[in-house]
Amino acid sequence: MALLPFIPGYELLRPLGGGPLTHVFAARRQLDGANCAVKLPRPEWADHADAVRLLRREARALRVIRHAHVVRLIDAHLADEPPFLVLEYLPGESLRDRLQREFVIQPRETFWIARQIAEGLQAIHAAGCVHGDIKPDNVQLVEGGPAVVLDLGFAHWLGDAASWAAEGYVLGTANYLAPERAAQPPRNDFAADWFSFGVLLFELLTGELPHQPRSMSEVLNHAIAASAPPAVTRMPERLSALIGGLLNPMPMARPRGPLIVHELIALEIAALGHRRAG
Repeated sequence: MALLPFIPGYELLRPLGGGPLTHVFAARRQLDGANCAVKLPRPEWADHADAVRLLRREARALRVIRHAHVVRLIDAHLADEPPFLVLEYLPGESLRDRLQREFVIQPRETFWIARQIAEGLQAIHAAGCVHGDIKPDNVQLVEGGPAVVLDLGFAHWLGDAASWAAEGYVLGTANYLAPERAAQPPRNDFAADWFSFGVLLFELLTGELPHQPRSMSEVLNHAIAASAPPAVTRMPERLSALIGGLLNPMPMARPRGPLIVHELIALEIAALGHRRAG
């Protein structure tokens, strides 16, 4: 087993995950033994300014967001080496791990999970922030508890992503990226998160993406049109309307937070009633 990094004041216990630029570890705070998670740049990116920029973005966003369905920032150490964030520890598994194990999630539980993600997104948007990378990998299903939105490294305030675009970066994951994020100049607003959420919701119910898997170059070259797949029209009318609206290629035509949460609650209640009737 590879040696874990040394972080002053914290004992790193085991890897939890991370992204292209960062690692996340389960940790214990030496001062009081409290469980937490520590996020820091991967060794190959430790001296790269972009890795620290992403940590700063996440810290800046999480300092103003307090919600049961958004991961909580405990502390940020970004002025000295090594830079790292301390986040709450959330036992359980990622939504991606759950999908890989079960392929699809039953409608009632899907609507319950999706509604909590939507409420977390509402809180992020209410703070004036775009999450920028909604996907199953960035949702934690807490053991015996709620669904929690993670990884705000790509989070940005409206218009704030322009500097990254000018440097040639596209923040997000290809298969979940809203079409307007690949436009020139890219458009970044809350609607882009709801498109990604629509892809996630479709995936939970079907085990598939609403389009063929694609690379970032295909997205940027508009090789695949963004539109609701035929499977959406075969869903119950209310669900079809919701997912079709979320996947609308026109950002202004997509539903927003309050309506989405309302529809998911209605779908959750209907699924519960159907289960009892069955």
